[in-house]
Amino acid sequence: MVVKAELPGVDKQDLEVQVLPESISIKGETKKEEEVKEENFYRRERSCVAFARTIPLPVEVQSAEAKAKHQDGLLTVTIPKVEAAKAEQPTKVDVE
Repeated sequence: MVVKAELPGVDKQDLEVQVLPESISIKGETKKEEEVKEENFYRRERSCVAFARTIPLPVEVQSAEAKAKHQDGLLTVTIPKVEAAKAEQPTKVDVE
């Protein structure tokens, strides 16, 4: 299973990804600082925006095997699915 999230302006060190067998959580924040120096005034602005999102997964996954990659504002998380239990053959039971 592959989960992709577009996160423009978010640095890799400002991301936290948690994978559970039935969901994935992505948390992060963006920081911006702007400074303007002119002859008659000086202005400095800072902003910080935090976000968090938990997404339920349609199938159970192997959370310990998850791998994440962040490149050019795109987070890609690859998670293997849990193999479906093999159908058991019927067992004959003696009736007492």
